[in-house]
Amino acid sequence: MNEMEARTLEIARKKLETGASGERIHRPRLGTGGDFADVFFWDTAFTVMWAKYYPDRLPVHTSLDNLYRLQGEHGLINRQYLPTGEPKWSSEHPISVAPPVLSWAELDLYRLTSDSARLERVYAPLVRHHEYIAATLRGDDGLYWSDALGCGMDNLPRWHRDWCDICDGLRLEAHHIAGETHGIHENPAMRWNRHGRWVDLSAQMAYDAWCLAEITAATGSQDQQKWRAEHSELGRLVNELMWNDELGFYVDLGYGRQVQRLHVGGFWPLIARIVPADRADRIAAHLEDAATFGTQMPVATLARNDPDFDPAGGYWRGASWAPTTYMVLRGLAAAGLEELAARLAGRAYATVAEVYRETGTIWENYAPLAPAPGRPGQPDFCGWSGLYTVAIPREFM
Repeated sequence: MNEMEARTLEIARKKLETGASGERIHRPRLGTGGDFADVFFWDTAFTVMWAKYYPDRLPVHTSLDNLYRLQGEHGLINRQYLPTGEPKWSSEHPISVAPPVLSWAELDLYRLTSDSARLERVYAPLVRHHEYIAATLRGDDGLYWSDALGCGMDNLPRWHRDWCDICDGLRLEAHHIAGETHGIHENPAMRWNRHGRWVDLSAQMAYDAWCLAEITAATGSQDQQKWRAEHSELGRLVNELMWNDELGFYVDLGYGRQVQRLHVGGFWPLIARIVPADRADRIAAHLEDAATFGTQMPVATLARNDPDFDPAGGYWRGASWAPTTYMVLRGLAAAGLEELAARLAGRAYATVAEVYRETGTIWENYAPLAPAPGRPGQPDFCGWSGLYTVAIPREFM
């Protein structure tokens, strides 16, 4: 174990929430980044994806099981829970739904442990959550819509720049939020939801169906054909409606039209295994194209030629984030593009190591064009940034 990995583990262990287990939340559980006491859905899943290499030192299974324990009666596992176990966000608004990545996390654990009994135990809550999203966030065209915070990429601009005054979707009201609101319900971006079709959630649901099919194959369930069919149908829709041949990339839709803005969500079809072979190389080429995603620190969350790209990171307006970078690397490997994945992984790791030498810690996100923390960004983010220092070197270098 090198110094940077040891530091990652040290930070993660300091951030463990300890103390007595409650009826709804069991401890110790993994912290998910900064100084947060809340339980976050996709943060927990991505933290597990590197913590899986330390099952004897970190409470991997307990942290995931808390989410199943907190699942609502209609199947929703909320995007965020308060330390009491109360949902932070009302299910009346799509902000309550996080990217469905728990099946991916569980499948990764199974591949390390061969624990089919655990897969059998978690299969039902995974299915209920998947079916909740399908019932609430799927449009009449078969694609999915979400929310600026619900998608996890908080301030990513994913509508045409002249549409801000007509973002007339479901409003986020103060009563949809438990605890502090910080005025977030007044943000116009919180009204961009049901009129869009989100390439990331549409591909994530296809990938979730693929993972559920793999889980059924491992456990002998009779549902495998159903999930394969759903995966295939979603793949057909994404390729038919969200592919832009001129750009060589997958894009969102808004009001029935393609939104020609390139962001990291357009790489999700790769890991979802729905990209035709003749398109994979075109998508991957963007990762070394200085006009779009060819940045010093892979992978920028917003293309460099977008007017809202921020060279300092700008949170999700250009910064490199561990979960999305890891997703891209896994997607490249799934598409047979291992050499490119290795090059990008090496560059990301080297940049994180350079920043570590300067600052002594691991950061929430990183600037895309220089070896520096993203601005804004929190230190000691282990948390999912352990993907950079643990999972990425193990799996790609």
